Amino acid sequence: MYCVMREKTRKCVIRNMIGHATMNKISIHKRMITFLRPLGRWLRLRLSVEWLARTVWMTLGACVVVLLAGRVWPVGGYRNAAFGLLIAWLAVWTIYGAARPIKPFMVARRADVELGLRDRLSTALALSDPRRRVPTGFDSALVSLQFDDALAAAQSIESRRAFPIRFERALLIRAAVALLAVFILLVLPNPMDAIVAQRAQVAQAARTEATKLEKLAQEVEQNTSLNPEEKEQLLRQLRQMMAQLKSNPGDAKQALADLAKLQEQLRARLDPAAPAEAAAMDALAQQLAQLAGAHDKPQDAAQDAAEAAKLLEQLASKLDELTPLQREALAGALERAASQTAGGNSTLAQALSAMAQAAREGASGQSAQRTAGQAGQAMRDSANRQALQQALARALNQADSSQRAVAQAAGRSAQGQGQGQGQGQGQGQGQPGGGGGTNARTLPPGVSTGRAGAPIGPNKQFGTGDLDTVYAPMAVGQERQEFIGGQQNQDGQTTTTEGRSPQPGASNPALVPYSQVYQQYSQIAGQAMERAYVPSGLQDYVKEYFSRLEP
Repeated sequence: MYCVMREKTRKCVIRNMIGHATMNKISIHKRMITFLRPLGRWLRLRLSVEWLARTVWMTLGACVVVLLAGRVWPVGGYRNAAFGLLIAWLAVWTIYGAARPIKPFMVARRADVELGLRDRLSTALALSDPRRRVPTGFDSALVSLQFDDALAAAQSIESRRAFPIRFERALLIRAAVALLAVFILLVLPNPMDAIVAQRAQVAQAARTEATKLEKLAQEVEQNTSLNPEEKEQLLRQLRQMMAQLKSNPGDAKQALADLAKLQEQLRARLDPAAPAEAAAMDALAQQLAQLAGAHDKPQDAAQDAAEAAKLLEQLASKLDELTPLQREALAGALERAASQTAGGNSTLAQALSAMAQAAREGASGQSAQRTAGQAGQAMRDSANRQALQQALARALNQADSSQRAVAQAAGRSAQGQGQGQGQGQGQGQGQPGGGGGTNARTLPPGVSTGRAGAPIGPNKQFGTGDLDTVYAPMAVGQERQEFIGGQQNQDGQTTTTEGRSPQPGASNPALVPYSQVYQQYSQIAGQAMERAYVPSGLQDYVKEYFSRLEP
């Protein structure tokens, strides 16, 4: 019985000793961790700074390479790329320095090595770890003394003195040289910047002109007067040009070459006789409207070949009701139109001549209707051709304007661009259709070495008050033919009295106030430039001319 009690007492004492030792290990381990924590923070800072010193010169060197590349090649955004490298490096350094794992045992080993503690801290940290058992041959008294010695050593350590931050001189020199190079490359002007800015302007101008061409293509697509095949071909050319301009990276030569190619394609489809044919149809439409009694219609309502065809068929249906003078006026108008269109559209000229002969002979019935139908169909075909020519002229005018805009964005003068293309456009400017029937030497202000708005040797300042009236024959009856009936004499014949030109000083109905006709002539000029191809340089002269004459 006594032996049993003694054995139980011994086991209880052993258990108490083991529990007390375990509690001491946990307490000592926590105290060690507490002492090592500030050392770990300072060690993390020192390692981050040392990594910064080792890598900063490499990052700055990479920035120098990027900045030098921006001076060799016209690359946009090279400064942003250099700053991006620097910011990315700083971000990596910050994240790596904050998230770099530094365990207490690593801190203890570093402190033992650098402070010459002969593994005091690392041994105490390892022996006090609750997850590990003390080896069986270790004396507990010596272990306790080791713990006390390690705690005393850890408590006496000062973080800054334990882990001083050191910089290598060679690394600092490299970083200073790279930083100075970056500063110099940023401060000194870069000749490539002008090229990059020019390319950006050219690319922006190309996109702007592509938008204008896209708007023109939409108008062409909605035009029902065009032949479907001709319309599709024109739309394909415009859309191809739009795609090329939108994808242009800022290459002015390529953009100008693409626009010149489009101009050549459009100019090849222009009919040189189209302006003369359009003018003949406009004049014929006005005279047919007068003969049909459509004086109350707006002037531009009759200036269309399709409208003229309708009026001609109406007149043919009541040809026998017209007076001899009216039939003669109709035949004369048709013959003049036929003579003006004979060189470019023989079918239309023959149909108009046949209708003129029928009108002069007083034909009626089915013969007159058949002849009028043939002439009307020829005039409708002419209207379709005129619609195509107008669309081509607008596209060509827009291409010319786009070419000038791109050239100006590239830093070239409009005069230099026009001289560079003088041979290509000279053929079309001297004939109808190629240049709208105009010639630079006949347009105001005439041949001059100056430019619009700043001529060399200008005349005195002109004011519209210098003119009271101007000669405007179009204002007299709006180009109507007036028929004045006579009186019957005793023989039953009708006599008429021919008017005479007014004597000097007499009132002349062709002299009208200047302000009344300015807007009409300006509108006619604007419509003519829209309907026929006129180079943009000549358009500027016309606009400047009318802006100077504005009352």
